[in-house]
Amino acid sequence: MEVAAAAAAATAVPRRIAMMGKPYGTMSKVASVVFMLIASMACAVTAKEFTVGDTTGWDFAPNSSFYNDWANGLKFVPGDKIVFKYIPSDHNVQEVTESDYVSCSSLNPLAEYESGNDIVTLPKPGTHYYICGFLGHCDQGGMRMKITVRGAYAPQSVHGGATSPTGDLPSPMTGMDPGLPSADTATVLPQGNHERALTPAAVPVTVPGHSAACSSRELAIFKRRRPFFILMGGAAAIFPLLWK
Repeated sequence: MEVAAAAAAATAVPRRIAMMGKPYGTMSKVASVVFMLIASMACAVTAKEFTVGDTTGWDFAPNSSFYNDWANGLKFVPGDKIVFKYIPSDHNVQEVTESDYVSCSSLNPLAEYESGNDIVTLPKPGTHYYICGFLGHCDQGGMRMKITVRGAYAPQSVHGGATSPTGDLPSPMTGMDPGLPSADTATVLPQGNHERALTPAAVPVTVPGHSAACSSRELAIFKRRRPFFILMGGAAAIFPLLWK
């Protein structure tokens, strides 16, 4: 009877462990999905939408710097959207290179929009250039704009300058652990711009009742933890009796 009960208990333990593992795996998958949803929601919340020119929209500008002044008053990060609102028969939107922006050239646009309600997503950090491709609207009508997209997080400044050369490093004897041998008993050998200390090997000490040799440091640790080892040994001896 006792043998049968012990066998039943032995087979029950793996089943419990297996049953415990299934919910844990499911919970970990659910946690991963929730984390991804939260991350995507955070990106959606941080992205903003701006109407170019505010109430003026995308139209003939009051002055040549109107749209750049508008853009400079805002901070754009990757994922933000800018909306060009205009009458499609009167204007369009072209994304161009810096040189085409300066010369108001509409011959080789990187992208072109003409719906009158164009939503442009700013994909990455950098400066983006936009003009109206209609003749005379860019240079004479002031319909050109450059937008600088900054990174989502500004890099932290590093203090302290460049890393000091290896020759300025302290000697390996500085700040030595008091428990280690002192400089008087250590052999110092030249090694490039540094000195390398070689400490003498610890003298092996034989512990009574043990065949293996250990250092004096290990022996001290063993003596401090001897009550713990005795307690563990007693527990190991008593544990089999509890299953009878």
